[in-house]
Amino acid sequence: MLIFIYGTLKNGCINNDILKNLSAQFLFPAETIQEYPMYLSEDMMEYFPYFENQPGKGNIIQGEVWDIPRQNLEELDYFEGVPDLYVRDKIKVEFEKNIYDCLCYFKSHNSDDDTLNCFDLIDEWTD
Repeated sequence: MLIFIYGTLKNGCINNDILKNLSAQFLFPAETIQEYPMYLSEDMMEYFPYFENQPGKGNIIQGEVWDIPRQNLEELDYFEGVPDLYVRDKIKVEFEKNIYDCLCYFKSHNSDDDTLNCFDLIDEWTD
């Protein structure tokens, strides 16, 4: 399954080993076809990005496409806090003028917005 990764799971970032432990393979860097609002948030002194499933608002988001075995998606969902923190949905991304349908984690509307300190919109996360 192709999945678009934009945050702490990216190559070189703090949680990248999670993907490797789930037998996921890095394929290529990519960017979203549409703009999305992605925020840098602070929760208990830790910073992390999230973006909302609101196409047409925000920025083109830079990230990576990974291939993860279907049987490991449930474990990745658990890591991402589905359905309380994030929800998994489909997104279109581009690499070298080719369009790919991927899965992606968006901020869940179940999460308590009052617990997040949101900062400015960003278009790429780096550790």
